[in-house]
This record gives sequence, C-alpha cells and structure tokens, in this order.
Amino acid sequence: MKRILFAIFIVIGAFLVWQKLTVIKLRVAGQPSSTGLITLQLEQPFFASLQSMTNLPIEIEYKSLDELGIKDTYQLPMMKEGVFDLISLRFVQNIQNEITIDGLDLTGLNLSDEKGRELSKAYSVVVDKNLQEKYHVKLLGLWAFGPQELFCSKPIKKLSDLYGYKVRVAGESMTKFIAALGAIPVILPFEDTREAL
Repeated sequence: MKRILFAIFIVIGAFLVWQKLTVIKLRVAGQPSSTGLITLQLEQPFFASLQSMTNLPIEIEYKSLDELGIKDTYQLPMMKEGVFDLISLRFVQNIQNEITIDGLDLTGLNLSDEKGRELSKAYSVVVDKNLQEKYHVKLLGLWAFGPQELFCSKPIKKLSDLYGYKVRVAGESMTKFIAALGAIPVILPFEDTREAL
C-alpha cells in the first residue's frame, strides 16, 4: 500500500512539476500609450485575455514602450537579441533597420484604404521574408495607423504655406515630400515632439 501511495505521489508531483515547467512566458512590448485607443482598447485587452481565450500554457508580461522606457527605433535589434518575444512594431521608426518596411507606406502611393490594403497584402510577403532572414522574427499582421496631421502655430490654408517651416516627420520616407514643399523636414521621435515645440 505504501508503495502505491508513493507511486501516486511521484506521478502527481511529476505532473505538477511538468505543468509548471511547460508554462511559456512571453515578454510583449506594445505601442506607446500616446497612441491612445489602439493601446488601451485593442492591445492591452488582447494580451490580457490571450491566455484565457486560447487556454494555452502561456504567461504574458505586456508593457507599452513608454512604460518600458525604450525608444521605438530599437525594436528590431531588441527582437533579434531576444529581449522581447513579441513587439507591436512601429514601421516608420524602424525603417533604418529594415528598409523593405518602407514599401508598405510610400508617401503618396496609398490614396485610399482599399489601395493600401491591396498593396500591404501583396508586399507584406517581402517584408516578412526579410524580417525572418535578418532578424529571425515573423510578421504576424498589419493594421492602418491613421492619418498624418499637421499642427502649426500659424494658419495653414494650402501646402505651399509650409514653405520655410520646420516640419516634424517620423522617418526618412516623408523627408523628400516635405522638402519638395519647401519646408524643412526634421526627423524626430513622436515622444520628443512636445519638447521640441
């Protein structure tokens, strides 16, 4: 009888240890909280409920980029180094690390949501291939970020009114467009924009 109880104890113990050791811990870096509803209503709730929705043995540690104190321009190198398991990648800010990303949103190319969807569906295969080869990461999905807006201290009625103004741009792809308008493009991370003003 003692042997049977001992065997049951070993089997239960082994099962509990095995269960504990098979939990997959995922470190996730989301969009900065300045993206507002994207972070609050989509990303945070998605990752908070992922374990219960899938019933997978996962444990997720989700934080926004600003909570982590990390600049969004270092996302791909951090993925390659294994610092994070999943990242909500900011494309424009990471073009200097992977130029093929720029092809998803060339200035002036996507004049409608339908055209943008069509292009991204076709071209995401190229981006995914390069991300896998260079960074050992998989592109899981794409989503539209929203319109670009200009905020000025003086009224702007037409694009030519920007002549001579310094205009904040997120990355290299917008610099030629802004320069063609006669404005001075300044590449500046979003989180530094307020201080720069």
